[in-house]
Amino acid sequence: MPEWFKDNRDFGNIEQGLRDIGFSETETAGIMGENWLRFYDENFGPVK
Repeated sequence: MPEWFKDNRDFGNIEQGLRDIGFSETETAGIMGENWLRFYDENFGPVK
């Protein structure tokens, strides 16, 4: 665990760091959790 990451309150540091090095809003959002949310929504929802 990096010294600067103590708990979930430090996720903003990761998000800002990704933007600072050139990741787009969409890429950053995906890395920060939207990819997992989409995966669960598409694969573990009610049967259609």
